[in-house]
Amino acid sequence: MKQRCWQIGWQSLPGCLTAAAIALMLKLNALTPFEQITYRTLFQLRGARSWDDRIVLVKIDEPSLQQLGRFPWSRQYYTKLLKVLTTKNPSIVVMDLLWSESSPQDPALAAAMSQQGHTILAQAWDQAGLPLQPVADLAQSAIATGHVMKQLDTDGVVRTMQLQLQDQPTLAVVAAQAYSLVQRPVTLPPFDRPLWINWVSPAAQLPAYSFVDVIRGNIPAAAFHNKIVLVGVTATGFDPLITPFDQNPPASSVYLHATVLNNLLQQTSLRPLSEHPLWLWGLLLSAPAWSWLLSRWQTRSKLLAVIGLCGVWCGLGLILFQANYWLPIAPPLILWIATTAGVALRDRCQEDHLLRQQIAYLWQQYQQDLVMETGHPTANALPGLDQRFPAPRTSLLRVTQLAALADQLGRSQQLLQQAKALAVEQAEQSAAASHAKSEFLANMSHELRTPLNVILGFAQVISHDTTLDPKHQEHLHIIKRSGQHLLGLINDVLEMSKVEAGRIQLQATSFNLHRLLDDLERMLQVRVQGKPVLLRVERSPQVPPYIWGDEGKLRQVLLNLLGNAIKFTAQGQVSLHVTGELGQPVKYAHNSVDRGVASPDSPAASVSPARPVSLQFEVTDTGLGIAPEELQQVFQPFTQAAAGQRAHEGTGLGLSISQKYVQLMGGEITVQSTLAQGSTFKFQIQVQQVASCDVPAALPPERVLAIAPTSRPYRILIVEDHLENRQLLTALLLPLGFELRTAQHGAEGIELWQQWQPDLILMDIRMPVMDGITAIQTIRRLEQHVSPASPQREGESLLVQTAPSTTTKIIVLSASVFTNDRQTAIDMGCDDFLTKPIQENLLLTKLSEHLGIRFIYEAVPALGEPLGVVAATAVSIVDLQTALAQMPLDWVQQLEQSAIKGSDEKILHLIAHIPPCYSHLAAVLNDWVSCFQFDDILHLTRSRLP
Repeated sequence: MKQRCWQIGWQSLPGCLTAAAIALMLKLNALTPFEQITYRTLFQLRGARSWDDRIVLVKIDEPSLQQLGRFPWSRQYYTKLLKVLTTKNPSIVVMDLLWSESSPQDPALAAAMSQQGHTILAQAWDQAGLPLQPVADLAQSAIATGHVMKQLDTDGVVRTMQLQLQDQPTLAVVAAQAYSLVQRPVTLPPFDRPLWINWVSPAAQLPAYSFVDVIRGNIPAAAFHNKIVLVGVTATGFDPLITPFDQNPPASSVYLHATVLNNLLQQTSLRPLSEHPLWLWGLLLSAPAWSWLLSRWQTRSKLLAVIGLCGVWCGLGLILFQANYWLPIAPPLILWIATTAGVALRDRCQEDHLLRQQIAYLWQQYQQDLVMETGHPTANALPGLDQRFPAPRTSLLRVTQLAALADQLGRSQQLLQQAKALAVEQAEQSAAASHAKSEFLANMSHELRTPLNVILGFAQVISHDTTLDPKHQEHLHIIKRSGQHLLGLINDVLEMSKVEAGRIQLQATSFNLHRLLDDLERMLQVRVQGKPVLLRVERSPQVPPYIWGDEGKLRQVLLNLLGNAIKFTAQGQVSLHVTGELGQPVKYAHNSVDRGVASPDSPAASVSPARPVSLQFEVTDTGLGIAPEELQQVFQPFTQAAAGQRAHEGTGLGLSISQKYVQLMGGEITVQSTLAQGSTFKFQIQVQQVASCDVPAALPPERVLAIAPTSRPYRILIVEDHLENRQLLTALLLPLGFELRTAQHGAEGIELWQQWQPDLILMDIRMPVMDGITAIQTIRRLEQHVSPASPQREGESLLVQTAPSTTTKIIVLSASVFTNDRQTAIDMGCDDFLTKPIQENLLLTKLSEHLGIRFIYEAVPALGEPLGVVAATAVSIVDLQTALAQMPLDWVQQLEQSAIKGSDEKILHLIAHIPPCYSHLAAVLNDWVSCFQFDDILHLTRSRLP
């Protein structure tokens, strides 16, 4: 018990000492400057308030002095002022002016005051204490007088005001009493204590009018009707007054009386809580408790605690100040901060004491093991010692001993540090090499795939031309096959590089395994045509139709294995056999977190979980086979067996990539082969069986002719720095009925987006001036400040109306194949991501998905088409006449005249002005022009013209 009390006393000692120091400082008013600072700061943080609308000021300002002469003025001006105010019917007129000396004009002024009836005059005392009262004639005409004495604090700010001085109430109190008699009662505070002033706002915000404007009748009567009118000097240099809101330049003392009057009318004077002695005792007693509490925390916790406590106290003070309560701020903050510093100093002294004890113990234990000589401690024995200050002998001894022990430790750690430095250097070199490799791969991906995008894209565009002769069509097919082959080689190299860099992750989704196998079989049947080879794909009844896994990587593995089998099998059979087995999951080579795989039980999966399934895949062929000495090398990168080398095909990366993919899915590919008899590749993976899966709608394989008739046009903005890519996308989309605009970089794209309001943006990532990621971020940020409803868009046809949208759809087009680039774009706000080279069907699928577009196709789709696809139907003459009836009469007349003249260029120019919602009319007219069927055009136009 005694030990416990000693610990509590030791822990509370800094707080007790600090409390005693703060009590003494409060007694000596040493904290007054800090309270003055907080007083002014609180007004600045609280901000200005509204003045009582019953108070108005007539100010004697610089313009008045310039026009009426030097101050003080003749009393005839005040006589004129009172006469003007009498006509405007104010409640009270309060004169903040001293008229203690008589003047020949006093009778006229007294008469004006009597006529006004409610005039209050000011009085004061000189330095000798003699009263400065109004002259007798004026005092008799006024209803009351009030003193205007003020008491400045050391910083020049008035914080309190005596409501009564020598039995004379202050000017503001007299005004409030008079207002109570003529208008409504005002509750006054006790006169035996000072009034704490609650400053309202900067002086400039008080409703005020210039003296000269009032006497000239420039101010309407409503400005003074039933108001308390104060008259005082505000010109610079006359009776200055510093307030929390007006310091440089200061205000005038008339604002002090206006503020006190405002406090009395609104009952908003400050109520200082420091007047209650209980707060002081609570504050002083909090210091020992705070000291004891800090002693139990670490240094960081102490710092956070004192910052938090001071912040809470300041916030509480500001909240109470808003409610007109004045809470002392400086003493508690100084007390708590000083207590925290005292606790830290005490802890430092205690640590120093313990350190001395520990050094003495270590020196006694290990002195004989030191390899350095130790003798009498001197300053020269310590080369790092600051010799500017004399060190006590005992301290020098302890420091010398500690240096010796540290030197011994340093010697023992020297080799370890050298090894660590070498390891860090090698790690930095490895990281730099890896970064350089990643940069090279990213640049190579962009530079290689960008021109391929143009080659394969324009090959798709040209293939739409049905007028090409068979020879040119064959050449076009050769270009497309060669481009696809080159693309496959590039993809293999980049994919292998990503595998080596550890940047491959599984992208697990729910998918239909049976459909995947059927698609592979149909796709590969083309490769075996013309060869005496039978392709068979079999699956056991235990194979579930729907599973949770990475469909893309599984497809690529099976394509690689089956493609190799078909390539090296001249005759016989190639088969894929798939079996399934319910049971416990196999042990993964990597856990699911490392592979980035979401569980099918997670909300993102949107599927029903079931038991795990082990799937076994076996690819067997009767081809050339692999020699035994080559079996261990077939999975090495850039390595091919003898048969592959003779075929002069591929890069030797297919099996290596497939093995990495299977390992990522938790399996291993094994191979058995016999020369001239064939090979068998097997692997097993673990998947989850699910009840169903969501298959995204895709466009049918038929060629798209145009956008289906709709009530609105679709605007697409293409932001791409390469001219060829812009031309490609224009050639793909413009004939379908889209409205297009292009930009060469992100900054130009943002400008067009703001002006044109497109429905969708096709955005490249790598561009000069501003890249695509920055442009996407800017657009998304601007969209948050733009109202979703917008008027008719610029350049929009009067025949259609545009439905406003909240955000613009953005699809990123990039030559990068890296997953992090795709994820970065998605995180920055894009809606989808397409990899170059752009496939036409895939691009149109994305447009249909994000814009809800319906297309007209070249052939009638089969039953069960996905939503968003319409069957192609012959456009009837009635449909054409209906569409033509919506076109302007002048346009139809120009079309007829151009058809009579056989001017195909003029007709094509007119067709370009047809809104996209009547794209079927444009398509038919284009066909007639291309076949020179001008008679059909004339027959159609004459059905509209009289």
